[in-house]
Amino acid sequence: MKNKFKVIVTSLLLGTMVACGGGGGTSTDNNSVNSTNPPVSENVSSEADSQEQPSENNSQSEEVKEFEEVSYSVNISNLETGTQETDTIVNRFTIPAGTEIRNRTKTYNGADGTSITFEKSVKIGSSSASIIVDSPGKGTLSFYIQNGSSGAATQFVVIDGPNGSQEIEFAGTDESSPVVKLEIEVEEGIYTIKRKSGTIDIYQLDLVCMVEKAEESGFEIAAKGKIDYIEGEAFDSSDLQLNKVFGNGRTDTLDINDA
Repeated sequence: MKNKFKVIVTSLLLGTMVACGGGGGTSTDNNSVNSTNPPVSENVSSEADSQEQPSENNSQSEEVKEFEEVSYSVNISNLETGTQETDTIVNRFTIPAGTEIRNRTKTYNGADGTSITFEKSVKIGSSSASIIVDSPGKGTLSFYIQNGSSGAATQFVVIDGPNGSQEIEFAGTDESSPVVKLEIEVEEGIYTIKRKSGTIDIYQLDLVCMVEKAEESGFEIAAKGKIDYIEGEAFDSSDLQLNKVFGNGRTDTLDINDA
C-alpha cells in the first residue's frame, strides 16, 4: 500500500513539473499540486449536480390526476310520444327535432335471464332520424334495439363517431325480430346512431365512462324547452334541460327540481 501511494504522489508531482515548464522553475510544494487538481473535481461535481437537477424538477412538476366512473341512461318509455318539434336532451343523449318517439311494447329477454319490458321506442326510419350521444370520456355505450322492417331478414345500425363509422348487424325477421342489446367501446366525442336502411327502433341507451375528477363550477341551459306562453298558461318544464358544469369542462344533467 505504501509503494502505491508513493507512485501516485510521484505522478502528481511530475504532472506539476510539466505544467510549470520543466527544470529550473520547478516547484514541488503541496500548494502547486492542489492548485492544479481541485478544478477537475469541482467541474465533475458541478456537472453531476446539473445532471441530477432536472429529475428533481420533473418529479416536483408531475401532477397526479384522479378519475371517477360516471353513468348516464335514458329509457325512451319515460318520454312523450310524437315527432319531436325541438331537440329532446336527456343526460348525454339528444333526440333531434323531427325524430319520432312511438308507442311500441316489446320485451328484451337476455341470455342471462334478464327480462325488460319497454313501452316506447325512438323510431329511426328515415335519413334525418337519429340519436346523438355525447361521450365525456372512454367507456362503453350499450343500447336495446330492434328491427322495425317487415322485410329485413337481418338489420344494420350505423354509428358515426370520432374515428369514423361502423356498422353492426343484428337479428331481423329470420329470428322474429327480437329486441337485442348491442355494446360498443367509446372515447370522448360525439356519436350518432342511425339506420342503414329500413327502420330500427331503440328503447334504451346506457353510457358508462371514466372522467377526470373536478369541482362543480356552475350550470348551463342545454335546452330551453317551451318559451312561448299565453297569459294564464301553466309553466311547462318538461323540455327544459339544465346541466351542471365542472372545472374540466364536463357537464352532467341537473334535475330541474334541484336547480
